[in-house]
Amino acid sequence: MKQGMTIQDAAKEIMRQSQAKADYLVNTANLHMETCDGIPILRLLDESGVDRVEPLDILTTAHRQMSAYLNIPWKYYERMHQEDIGLLAQNVNTWLRKGPEQRMIRTIDGRARAFLSNRYRRIDNIDIARITLPIIQQMPDAIYESCNLSDDYMFIKVVNPRLTAEVVPGDIVQAGVVISNSETGQGAVCVQPLIYRLVCSNGMVVNEARTRRNHIGRVTSADENLLIYSEATLRADDKAFVMKVQDTVRAAVDEARFTKILDKLRESKDKKTVITRTFEEVTGKEIRRIHQVPLAFTPEEEAVYNIVMKEFHKVQREYFASTGNSRKDAMLRLMQQITLMLRVAAAPNTLKEYYGDTPLKIMTAVEMAAQWEQEIVAIGVRHQNVLNAYAKAFREYLPDRPLFTVTGSTRTFAQRRALRKTLRDSGNGILLCTQQSLPSSVNFEYVNKILIPEMHFNNSGMSQFYMRFIRFTSKEYKDIYFLNYTGSLESNLLQMVMAKEKINLFMKGQDTDLDQIYEKFGVDYNLLALLMRREVDEEGKFQIRWGDQQIA
Repeated sequence: MKQGMTIQDAAKEIMRQSQAKADYLVNTANLHMETCDGIPILRLLDESGVDRVEPLDILTTAHRQMSAYLNIPWKYYERMHQEDIGLLAQNVNTWLRKGPEQRMIRTIDGRARAFLSNRYRRIDNIDIARITLPIIQQMPDAIYESCNLSDDYMFIKVVNPRLTAEVVPGDIVQAGVVISNSETGQGAVCVQPLIYRLVCSNGMVVNEARTRRNHIGRVTSADENLLIYSEATLRADDKAFVMKVQDTVRAAVDEARFTKILDKLRESKDKKTVITRTFEEVTGKEIRRIHQVPLAFTPEEEAVYNIVMKEFHKVQREYFASTGNSRKDAMLRLMQQITLMLRVAAAPNTLKEYYGDTPLKIMTAVEMAAQWEQEIVAIGVRHQNVLNAYAKAFREYLPDRPLFTVTGSTRTFAQRRALRKTLRDSGNGILLCTQQSLPSSVNFEYVNKILIPEMHFNNSGMSQFYMRFIRFTSKEYKDIYFLNYTGSLESNLLQMVMAKEKINLFMKGQDTDLDQIYEKFGVDYNLLALLMRREVDEEGKFQIRWGDQQIA
């Protein structure tokens, strides 16, 4: 067992939770939030204002779902929760009564754990355990590699060591199955065959053979507050789903299917092709929230940017050495210019031609970290000189915050592993690092705020960094902020990142609309109007246009 709990402990907890939970269908007009001993509680009232159940404490997931349902921005909701609970209760109660409708309240141990639609289809952990665990128990020598159970998620990874083979010499894999579910609306029921690699203790799920069901069903309605009784088993109309789940679990011991998947893996190895699976596909949950922070150049920043764009020949040798071959120098010139333009966008003060104060992007990162004074913040850049510029600003403006800088050259592997505990113990430290310096074996699942002021040319490069903070055991949402200058080549870079993401999804068989990609990356402004493009005028001369504005 690598993490979490034993299957025996998990089974006991699943059984305990099934007896400790209750679900209610409630008209929002009969819900009332108030303060008790400095914490918000939720009351479920009947038509005469009498409590139908004991007042409920509210868990974080239910708070987030109420925030989303009432269209109260989470940052404001959270601020009221921390600073003025009376104001929070007033806001919530007002909007609950504006448009009364029925919602499902899921509770456990006297706490509201989810605030859901009346279309929510309850498929609980005990339902899934009852139809999967007996089949797994029939597998001789089955190994539970991972077993986790939290307020929001269940995750079980089982390996069948009797089906073992080599993809290539030394790369040994075993068959297995991954089972995941959320009872609070955080993810679908998902059962997937698994190919488990012994060399790195990771697994590749087999999406085309998975069984998945979202928690969406028929509308449940009632004239008054209603206690929804637990079902002993899934409904009769779900028998087909039950059979499919059982078949998927049995596939873990199906030698013919295992061999077929192995053949595909070997073929992929020969072609040097790798198809990856996302965190959401593997776990059935998505806790990433990507935000764009668009910034405008200050006059001093725009001046140095225009020098690089219009007069690159004057500054080229200040930052790039000649190869000694004029033809090679000519071939490299455009790449070097793009590199320097992106460097200006990351940290203008790393160029000698810059004469302003601390750049706006660096100050924005400092101010965001200052706003999260009780949170650990991670900041990932790509280059050492950019890291040095940010480190200088944080030491100057936030001298009381612990600052941890990490690059591949300044810390050994062992030191980077030890940093995990030191950073957690700091309580509000700032982790400033080059994105490539955090090894895959070192995770910081307790970090919820991640800033990326310097982008890669594709999302996979950046995700290798921010996924160090997003693990299955993570219980809270992870906010990832991209800081970009809208008047720079970064707009083109962001568009390219999203275009590549669309191609990656297409290669996986998902024909995703670009608007969905925009939504995934938190782009809610007209990015196309900000892109730089090269055109030819009537005289045949090249012009660079930046949106609708001619700049060169």
